[in-house]
Amino acid sequence: MYGIAALAGASPLLDAEKESWLAHNLIFDERYRALALDLLSNFKSGSELSLSCSDRRRAGCSYKHCFVTNGTWIFEFNTTSEDSSIYGARVLIRRVNEAAGELRHAASLQGPFLMDDAIRNRMRQLVGLKNYSLCLRNCEHVARYVLTGRWVSLQLNEGGALFEFFRSAFVEDVRKLLNAMPHTLVRTPQWIAGDGKSQLAYKATEPFLRQHEETYNVLVVGPRSSGKTSLIRSLFCGPPARLRAEPDGNAESSSDTAIEPTSDVSFFRGCTKVASNDQDVILIDTVGFADPKFQDRDLLAVMKRRVMANTRRIHHVIGVVSYLETAAESFEGVALVGKWLRAHCHKSSFVILVNKAEAVQTAEEEDRVRAYLNSVAQHVLGYQWSAQQILFYDCLSDSDAALKRRQALQQSLFGQVTSPMVLED
Repeated sequence: MYGIAALAGASPLLDAEKESWLAHNLIFDERYRALALDLLSNFKSGSELSLSCSDRRRAGCSYKHCFVTNGTWIFEFNTTSEDSSIYGARVLIRRVNEAAGELRHAASLQGPFLMDDAIRNRMRQLVGLKNYSLCLRNCEHVARYVLTGRWVSLQLNEGGALFEFFRSAFVEDVRKLLNAMPHTLVRTPQWIAGDGKSQLAYKATEPFLRQHEETYNVLVVGPRSSGKTSLIRSLFCGPPARLRAEPDGNAESSSDTAIEPTSDVSFFRGCTKVASNDQDVILIDTVGFADPKFQDRDLLAVMKRRVMANTRRIHHVIGVVSYLETAAESFEGVALVGKWLRAHCHKSSFVILVNKAEAVQTAEEEDRVRAYLNSVAQHVLGYQWSAQQILFYDCLSDSDAALKRRQALQQSLFGQVTSPMVLED
């Protein structure tokens, strides 16, 4: 374990690192950006990429230097020949140093990934980046973002080398920024139309929560593509609400149905009546489990850190699974959340929502799906859910049956006050 003693001997590093925490955005060196853009074509479409790393140590701080490579070229956030200070690093593209056996001395963390337009676009977004931060914008953040679209450094999870080294220096506002998307990359959805039939009024989308708020908090979890964000949208607006994404404050064209996969934890603020009392409500959207690019336990660790840095109270959990994909592995991430929050002690706070279930039209079919989900729950959790806890939903349907299901979910969440679960490390 690193701690205060380790930091005491590394005050120049700590001072420089603290300065990098003042603003969590992206700043570019236009000269390095132009040079790297000219070299981007060396990553050919369809070529295999790997996430690799080598050991680094600076001022007593040991960490993994991560980079993306196709075996010939490297994409990385690294020091330059002009500035050997880690805080003088740039996101650059360079040739592998074959003479020094560079890749023979590196470890492959993950791969292969196939080079495609999405990866190329994310590379283009980041080349020339210069405001390095070991805790907020490091080489692993950059490499994983390029390959997966998620701003994640596992070294900043609880127990990770960088988290433990800087642990004693983290104040509350800095903890909220760990593994959070830089402001420059955040795409804030603005719901601009609704069907007038929802009891939940939308206020704002926020990257962080204010300290010590007495909000009514609902955590939404589930596998990727299960429809978590679409569910949240429908609770506020009803289908088919229009969505407008505004990256960097610039409005783009609206879409009636398409929503990009969630790449970070987001907090959607609304208001409604909870047991007849007006209450601010926070719906917490999370990254999807069952992602082949990450292990569920790593995603859970990132989610826990982001959620707990913003609130220590959760009133309800919605575990979303898709009717179109009910394999056991799609339920395992939800089960991990259940174990973390001790669902067996707070069963009334949990709802298992079978989304995209418009095809489920009869009570017999509902019972069949409930029986299957409970067989999975019994296997991974050791207990089963009640019939009242497994609800059916279709976030994109505007049928009368879908409206009744939405009203049933809202009643389950807000019909009575639920004592919050207190989150613990």
